[in-house]
Amino acid sequence: MVTTGVINDLMNNRGKKRTLTGGAFALGVGLIIFGNADYIENKWVFFIICIFCRINIGFGSACIGSSSSAIIAFNYPEKMA
Repeated sequence: MVTTGVINDLMNNRGKKRTLTGGAFALGVGLIIFGNADYIENKWVFFIICIFCRINIGFGSACIGSSSSAIIAFNYPEKMA
């Protein structure tokens, strides 16, 4: 709900394929950083990094979901209900 306008602008200005690729990149980076966050010893830095990673993962997942649905609907219009 928060990133709907941002993702819509990305798909219209940059294209659906770039939005899909950027979403996969954002998701991957967020997961890698979150996976290595266990090595951070300061609890406040750990908390901030985890929140930032969760936001990044959510944005990447939203980009992937929105753009993949748009790509499928564009390529197969006769299959849409």
